Amino acid sequence: MVFGVFRISPIDVPEHIAIGRHIWDTGAPLLTNTFSWTFPDHPNDQQYTFYQLAVYVLSETLGFWTLSVFCCVSWLCAVGAWGGWAGGPDRLAKTSFVWFLAVLGVQRHLVPRPEVFTVLGLGLLLVAFERWRARPETRAPLIAMVLTLWFMVNTHQMYLIGVVLIAGFAVHIAVTRALRGRGWLDESDADLPLTPLLATFGASVAVMAISPLGPRAWIAPWALVSTVLTLGSDGTTGARSAELEPIWTDPLGGPIVAVFAVVVGVAAVRARGRWSVIELGVLAMGTALVVAALRGIPFFALAAASVVTRWDEKAKTPLLESVPLFRAALAACVVFLAGLILGGQVKPRDHAYLRRQQGLGKSVGEWAESATAFLREHPPPGQMLNLGWGAGNYLTYDVHPVKDVFVDGRWEAYPKDFLLQSIEAQSDQAVLDELIETWMPGFVVGEMRLPDHHERIETLLERGWALVYLDSIVMVVVPPLPATAEYRARFATSVADVDLADWLPEHPILHAQQQIRFAGFLATCGEQARAEALFEAASAYEDHPEVAASLKRFQ
Repeated sequence: MVFGVFRISPIDVPEHIAIGRHIWDTGAPLLTNTFSWTFPDHPNDQQYTFYQLAVYVLSETLGFWTLSVFCCVSWLCAVGAWGGWAGGPDRLAKTSFVWFLAVLGVQRHLVPRPEVFTVLGLGLLLVAFERWRARPETRAPLIAMVLTLWFMVNTHQMYLIGVVLIAGFAVHIAVTRALRGRGWLDESDADLPLTPLLATFGASVAVMAISPLGPRAWIAPWALVSTVLTLGSDGTTGARSAELEPIWTDPLGGPIVAVFAVVVGVAAVRARGRWSVIELGVLAMGTALVVAALRGIPFFALAAASVVTRWDEKAKTPLLESVPLFRAALAACVVFLAGLILGGQVKPRDHAYLRRQQGLGKSVGEWAESATAFLREHPPPGQMLNLGWGAGNYLTYDVHPVKDVFVDGRWEAYPKDFLLQSIEAQSDQAVLDELIETWMPGFVVGEMRLPDHHERIETLLERGWALVYLDSIVMVVVPPLPATAEYRARFATSVADVDLADWLPEHPILHAQQQIRFAGFLATCGEQARAEALFEAASAYEDHPEVAASLKRFQ
């Protein structure tokens, strides 16, 4: 709960709210791109309907503070479901150090996104299987599996893992039967009936079609996998999305996985001969996901902690209770948690840009509300070209339908070649020039947080484009065309004269980061004296790690 309640940043959530609003207003799911003027009719193989409706209704009726609570509660439920499969509160208490590590692992990717419902769904499937194996004559747990899978299909794109897990239950029984008597596995499930699980698997596959995509839901996950493989790395600069980076790039997540590897190894040795196929399969699934990318760490952490807890119960003597290290580790956990509660959290006035901000509601200084208000009230002629998909979130949420985005972060909603070209345009002026020549946009939107965008915008200014809006988050320029002459006459300004419309002096760390980003743009445009003055002012807070990192990036 300490980690789980935080302000909602404009990453993914705004777009989900916008889609939820569209579904609510039209009464129909979103099956095409819709929000982009470049490819509005391209198939949209994402289906997060339940999640998107939930975040829209909550934010619209009760306010954004509810999304902070919703995020925390949903992750608590997800962890609780896995804990239920591990053995419940009594067993978790006896392996509390392992579960403390698990919660730290979850925290490394604790985000307000629909993937929490895949984590929750997997835990609920495991709990349902546990209930069924205790009373195989009952049907309720099997029905619960089918309903859980249907919920996952309509909530997040990784529902295929749930289908694989249900199939894994049948494989577990079949393999346990085949290896009976060899002393390698826990044979307690060898006599369970296989037919009910095969029927449950068939029903689960069938129920996937009861979703916005219909039968296309059977193949839609492969579109995601294909796109992720395409975008995962370009062979030169690494992952194109931070969450696709390898786990060892996370300064805390990497060590957590390493510690878990040792703990799992010890538990496996102590419980040898008592493993079950489903436990090994769940552990393999979590391992595969965390090896694929650091966003898999919640799956791995919960899978590893659950399996270790189950194996510890099967061992002759519980490991952690049998050594003094357990009490020392537990004491360290209590001290660490007390530090978090009493003073370890970021103070509200010390909010940092694009970092976890404690509190409720929207994050401070990140939603570009001044810029989106300008674009709604004074839209430039023609269509928008936003550099990169990051800005697509708040532009879709707060500017559509006045203006549609050029590209956004819904990877499956665009042709791959176009998506890759839009990424390359951020760092390659020639590619951006090609996009401008092909699509003839009426204005370009750049992001102040990215030095590459500074260079792209400065080049356009050198070619006669006009700067019409600038704040700490967004830059807007329009081309020197007859269609934009009147607009340029009203709103054009020079870099030397512009000042930001969204200064936040009441938040000193955010303000320092605003100064640094603005100074970086000024320096790129040749306004060295003004840039140095802003860098100097921001340096008063250079002892703060986020300010120091911003100075290093832009100075």
